[in-house]
Amino acid sequence: VTLVTYVDWVMDRYTADHYALVLMDHGAGVKDLAREVDTFPRWICGDGGDYLSVYEMGTALSSIEVLQSRNIDVLDMNACLMQMLEVNYQMSFISRTVDYIVGSENLELATVYESDYLEDITASMQPLSLATAMADAYASSASSAYTISVLDQSQTTNVINKLNDLADALVTDFYDVRSELDGIRTNVQKFDNEDAPGTINDLDDYLDLKDLAIELSNHSSSASVRATAGALVNAIGNEGGSFIKSEAHISGTYDFSHGTYGVSLFWPNTADSTFDKYIDTSPSGSGLALCVYTSWDEFLRLYFDVSPLDDLTVQVYNIPELVLPGAGGTIQVRLYTTDWTLVDDRSVTFSGGEFYKDVGFGSKSQGEYIIEVY
Repeated sequence: VTLVTYVDWVMDRYTADHYALVLMDHGAGVKDLAREVDTFPRWICGDGGDYLSVYEMGTALSSIEVLQSRNIDVLDMNACLMQMLEVNYQMSFISRTVDYIVGSENLELATVYESDYLEDITASMQPLSLATAMADAYASSASSAYTISVLDQSQTTNVINKLNDLADALVTDFYDVRSELDGIRTNVQKFDNEDAPGTINDLDDYLDLKDLAIELSNHSSSASVRATAGALVNAIGNEGGSFIKSEAHISGTYDFSHGTYGVSLFWPNTADSTFDKYIDTSPSGSGLALCVYTSWDEFLRLYFDVSPLDDLTVQVYNIPELVLPGAGGTIQVRLYTTDWTLVDDRSVTFSGGEFYKDVGFGSKSQGEYIIEVY
């Protein structure tokens, strides 16, 4: 049983005006939570040896929308760290697969609270009221510091566009503002996805998006960065506005007082292997639409001095009788770094009489590679 087949089965058998989907388990946003699990990057619902990556979750909700000719009204991600702009955009970049998303920017310290709102559901209850009730129930059940918010997916594309404008400005003026970026990043509110549990510091990778935009609008020396950051602040708006329908947080174990507004963004402390996955937009990487349709990943590449990606295509020639029989056949083409680390492996099938094939390896970092044909 998959998420798609289960939800499709439920919606076929239990017709309703509105539907809510609750995903309850561990979560890690767009990065693996190293202290809990080493092998499940970018996931939610990771218990039991399987998980849903952010890419898979978006694909599943799109499939449900196609099968049912309608979307899910409310998605409650009852899991840690999932209220990220990358996650939200993955649910809406093709079409709006959900209307409202409930989630937390930080670790969730209360996990089972459904009974606190289920008894209040009525036939006339509207989706936003249910989403708000879910958020309120989580806040009431949390025994320590918490964050929780409800986002309106109809506004996500506008926020994405403003983020892209900001990222473009950061890329254009990068060498003028580079010296100030470390200090700005340090000052932004972060959430606990790294280091020891209960500690928020510069090692953490998830930054509050609005607080980041406020810091850039107030402290960047670039006029275009300040202007585009201010436009992003306005697009996100305030709690109760068009995008952030509901937001609540209380400090305690964690200090959320600097600026916690309801949605986070990935800006890591170092360019480690998970960063490489983040900027890899293939399904085997992150598959993140935000990295496809915005320049945020290009900005991060500049920040970490990582070579940009280019589409790599090579031409493989078939010399009849020396490589393949004249009737054709299949060969393997492997791509290595110069220290013989395997990067990619492709099968190439020649038909009889074909002299060469273009072999695409997708987006790869600029540099030198070794091609092996066998």
